[in-house]
Amino acid sequence: MLTIWETARAGKKKRGSGKQIARRALERQVRKRVLAVMNLLGRMGYTKEMAATRLGLSVRTLKEWRTSWKKDRMKLHLRGRPLAELRKDLKDRVVGMIDYFGPHVGVATLRSIFPERPRGEIREVLRQYRRVYVRKNSILVGELRWLRPGAVWTTDFGYPPRPIDGEFNFTLMVRDLASGKNLLWLPVVRRDAGAARDAVRALCIEHGPPLAMKEDNDGAFRGSAFEGELGEWGVVMLPSPVEMPWYNGSCEAGIGSLKTYTHHEAARHGRPGEWTCDDVETARFKANGNARPFGSRGPSSDEAWRKRRPLTEEEREAFRMAVARNVDEIRKEKGDAIERRGWQERAGIERQAVVRALVKLGYLEVRRRRISPPINSQKRARIS
Repeated sequence: MLTIWETARAGKKKRGSGKQIARRALERQVRKRVLAVMNLLGRMGYTKEMAATRLGLSVRTLKEWRTSWKKDRMKLHLRGRPLAELRKDLKDRVVGMIDYFGPHVGVATLRSIFPERPRGEIREVLRQYRRVYVRKNSILVGELRWLRPGAVWTTDFGYPPRPIDGEFNFTLMVRDLASGKNLLWLPVVRRDAGAARDAVRALCIEHGPPLAMKEDNDGAFRGSAFEGELGEWGVVMLPSPVEMPWYNGSCEAGIGSLKTYTHHEAARHGRPGEWTCDDVETARFKANGNARPFGSRGPSSDEAWRKRRPLTEEEREAFRMAVARNVDEIRKEKGDAIERRGWQERAGIERQAVVRALVKLGYLEVRRRRISPPINSQKRARIS
């Protein structure tokens, strides 16, 4: 039954001899089995008529199959007229018409434009066009799963609608990627490396430093004060590529949720759009307690963070060594010329090295899948 199902399923995707070969081979296999059963029944004392009745076939059919087997071992013979291939100039015209209408155009529409061509030819050209269209326009999407709470943090600045308490013009957000816990949602006066440095130092003292820190390549994080602070704690920077904000999308989403909670907290006190430090911190507590990053039945961000296993010095040293090895390997792959390029190329090497180390040591899992564009038929109303 599985063979029959696979044969029927494969036959619908082909045209001409390619469509028939699997079906004719299946017919040959079934007929061989019927002849084998017929020989077995003959050895058991059944006559040809009795065997034919038992098999539900006519005696004439069984004789024809036996003769065909003796003649050429039931060689496959295709049915119908030979397939007439569409000439290249006509095929180009059909493809051009599909380009004009789009891949959603139907066979009936194309047949009305090319009535002299068989339906099967038009269907085959349209099928090939759609297959190429889907392959060229599909998108490879990577899904990241952070597996170790406390291993990698991400940070970025937010913009309140008005200065918080009339003094703080920005907010600084730090989030743990694996647990989804917002470690910091801090009003700051200036958007610079000094504010980021002081915030990271306080968090490292309170929770212990992570292995790596993601940031969106903002100039505020490129200062020596912030980079030096991370270096003192042994934290590796993981900057986003240039003009790719979605690389730090989890942080952007976290800022959006915190803004939502802060807005509703301020509105609850009758001053929407006018945030206070109390509103900001209350919003962070509510977001950590209500968020369910692992599903409705999974733990909250606070619960996942409390269950974390602190990083040991051995794990930190293994991670740093893995990053250093990966940097050397990538530089050898790209050649020495990479050293004469700009900081973007060097940052790209370090970014690849950190990602490889995170995956190899079990802190990060990357899943990739290809998303194909849908081809939906567009039905139009006929207005007379």
